[in-house]
Amino acid sequence: MKRFSKFYLLFLFGSLSLNLAAQELGKTFVETDTAIIDLNAPYYGNVKPPKFSGAEHGIQGYIVDRFRFEQKEIDNGVKGEVVIWAYIERDGTISKTRFEKNTNSVIGERVRNILLHAPKHIPGTRDGKPARFKTKLIQKFEAHRG
Repeated sequence: MKRFSKFYLLFLFGSLSLNLAAQELGKTFVETDTAIIDLNAPYYGNVKPPKFSGAEHGIQGYIVDRFRFEQKEIDNGVKGEVVIWAYIERDGTISKTRFEKNTNSVIGERVRNILLHAPKHIPGTRDGKPARFKTKLIQKFEAHRG
């Protein structure tokens, strides 16, 4: 218990001295909110999710509109499923993606490229301030002659 108390006191003293040093320099120490709100899980509070305005049917409609199979994929009847997480930043851009499932690497990379070059979202907010969000997108593809 004594170890914890000493550590806690050192931590408090260290953070207090950092704040005092910053004030002496005329700067303020501001904590930044780095939380990412998961749109696929329940979220609480005053949260307004980002909106995609680049297509009539949202971001998934945008992917379907932009995605094109190559002729050899059509001839071979390529199928695939991509489950990808997209991270939407405070300014509405998609900053990064992460695959959860990718049955065809070529199709997956094409979907990732479409997402990373998509128009900006209207930023989401939490408590009236811009916030970061993540969402999981599931896209199934099947190439057939039509």
